Amino acid sequence: MEKPTIRQRIKSEYDSFRESGGKVERKEGYRKDEKELLTEHKDVVKLLKQDLSVRKVMKLTEKSSGTVQKVKRLSIVIDKSNSI
Repeated sequence: MEKPTIRQRIKSEYDSFRESGGKVERKEGYRKDEKELLTEHKDVVKLLKQDLSVRKVMKLTEKSSGTVQKVKRLSIVIDKSNSI
């Protein structure tokens, strides 16, 4: 009984905020662009180019698996676009 009431109140507040010209989204600059991310994590790119595993790179750089995998994915995409 309580949950639907709270959900309805929140939805109506969002709707009224949007109607008055507000934006419900992440702020500008929340995500870094691809080149900025790769320059920030040069150490990860260097180790990945040496064909080290993601786990090994995580251990050596003390960065999370998500970061290493994201950098790996971006570096592969950029390498493919440069070779074309």
